[in-house]
Amino acid sequence: MTNAYRLSFLVLTCLWQVAWSQTQQGFVKSLGRPNQKGQALSGVTIRVKGGHNAVLSKTDGKFGLQIQGETYTLQQVQKLGYDLRDADMIGRQYAFSRTVPLTIVMMSKQQFEEEKRKIEDKNYAAAERQYKKRIATLERMLANKKIKESQLRSRKKWLQEHFDKYQGMIEGLADYYARTDYDELNEVERNINLCIENGLLERADSLIKSTGFLEKVNQTLEMKAKSDELFAKVQQEDESTRIDQDRSAHYFFQLYTIELGRFNNKKAQDYIEKRADLDTTNVQWQIDAGKFFCEYLSDYNKGLKYFQRSLREAQNNGASQSDLAEAYEAVGNVNGLMGNLSLWNEYAQKSLSMNESIFGNQHIKYAEGCVTMGTYYLAVNRFKEALQQFQIALQILEHNYGKNHEHVALCLAHIGNTYLTMSKPKEAYNYYKEALDIRRIILPAMSPSIARSQNHIAATYIAQGAPRAAQLHLAMALGIYQKCYGEPHHAIALLYHTYGQTYLMINDNDKALEYFKKALEGYVAIFGIKHTDVATVYLGIGQVFYNKAEYNSAMAHYKYALDIQLETIGAEHPNVGKTWESIGAVAYMQDDYKKALECYRKALDIYKKVYGPKHPLVKNVHKSISSIKMANGVNKLNKFLNLLGPADDKKQK
Repeated sequence: MTNAYRLSFLVLTCLWQVAWSQTQQGFVKSLGRPNQKGQALSGVTIRVKGGHNAVLSKTDGKFGLQIQGETYTLQQVQKLGYDLRDADMIGRQYAFSRTVPLTIVMMSKQQFEEEKRKIEDKNYAAAERQYKKRIATLERMLANKKIKESQLRSRKKWLQEHFDKYQGMIEGLADYYARTDYDELNEVERNINLCIENGLLERADSLIKSTGFLEKVNQTLEMKAKSDELFAKVQQEDESTRIDQDRSAHYFFQLYTIELGRFNNKKAQDYIEKRADLDTTNVQWQIDAGKFFCEYLSDYNKGLKYFQRSLREAQNNGASQSDLAEAYEAVGNVNGLMGNLSLWNEYAQKSLSMNESIFGNQHIKYAEGCVTMGTYYLAVNRFKEALQQFQIALQILEHNYGKNHEHVALCLAHIGNTYLTMSKPKEAYNYYKEALDIRRIILPAMSPSIARSQNHIAATYIAQGAPRAAQLHLAMALGIYQKCYGEPHHAIALLYHTYGQTYLMINDNDKALEYFKKALEGYVAIFGIKHTDVATVYLGIGQVFYNKAEYNSAMAHYKYALDIQLETIGAEHPNVGKTWESIGAVAYMQDDYKKALECYRKALDIYKKVYGPKHPLVKNVHKSISSIKMANGVNKLNKFLNLLGPADDKKQK
């Protein structure tokens, strides 16, 4: 090819590309909030996939993207101090339009965190008021003999469980409402949202019902049930129907939020499922439904159904890569909860890899994936990998949020948990203390999160043999929990159990037994008898009887614990190893050396498999086995001498 021909070819190629190049107009603005309309944002970097030149939005927020063909995919939207309102815009495919500009909404990181925290605080307070109101109603019913004592306990248990679970979901709900763009809402919708953000659930419910949307959407769902094909055709042909669908979905989510705050899980379930059924191809709506079943109802099979649907739709219907990554993570997590650890690992790895590809390895989404992987590694006792993942996440979280943020504190606590599980309490203490210091800065003094940090620190003191120091932190935690919750409550039962451990360490067996019984009562009321926490308390009670040389009672409680553990956590968990050691110790004291050796060898097999052959626990069990063998040898020798003794006496006579 001559130089002249080559030059002509390049020119023609460039002209062809220019001829097919189109300009997609766009506009970028800040998130509209109740007290401030969204403003045009300048200096936002926008890049499409495959494009070589990024563009910057102008002072009026407008920009133009040069694209090839009829579709394009966003690869980057960035401005210092801001995040995308919809993170899944990255990686999503858009159709080119000459008439409709691409609208991008961004939110100030600082403003978002402040508003999210306000919404959380107001809804925590509203939930607590509702909880106390329901408890008071139950107690009046008992006083008026409308219910029995057993019914009161049962209903209190149910209410406590759902109060705890709702508290666990408030952050996610607050995140949803803090991202709402008020510029997109009409006056009624604005008022409804404001009521929910401020915890005024009754008023919000009344406003939603007054719109009459339920009757209309029920007719739509009936039409869908009769003919999915007809429904899909109407959706495609009528843009107003699609807009109504999005509005109805928003109303359903608001009603769902309201019923969660009322602890009415049946209605909450109805609303979140109707929202998911409005458009079964909407990945996020399926994921939200799945989360409700898993996190609120602990119905993992139903949750998995929705997560699998979300994954199937994300794979087949052109959803954003971000939605696909979230669907993989959701399916993986529920498999982990159901004990399918290999699938958990596989899907968590896929999700992490996709988030890195979409957002890069310094994004919050990537950090969340690292935390998920770290949690998996900790669950399977791969401590080195767990620490690596948590440390990566910590670095990203600190870079994005700064040091004083709850997500940073939570990541530090994960690292502390890992070190404590590795029997390294001093290292665990340092991370727990750092998490506590952060929470003291950003949270109210009576926050349950501060109490959790105090309990973590107490655990490190117990592991280091300092029970009095542990009791100081336990007392602070108990004061917070009793003020926030009341009994029975899981956190308070846990503290009672920990108190019992500290009294064991100072040989106050009666006091230890008193606290263990309190813990047992609380755990059984909340979880029933077949729960790992109940097993842990039985071990503590067994230790009390062991200390008192009441070996039959000690053995009985250790066996109760073992039966529960084998059913709930499996035969190869390190906690089961500790239980085998306890049973072996009792057998040793009862001179049953054969049984003692058998139990310690079972513990040894578990520890070697989990920790490796050089771990301190492995060495300690080897020492115990040696001691038992020696004692057994001495015992056999004494028996032999006893047999010889009388015969020798006769000879002497």
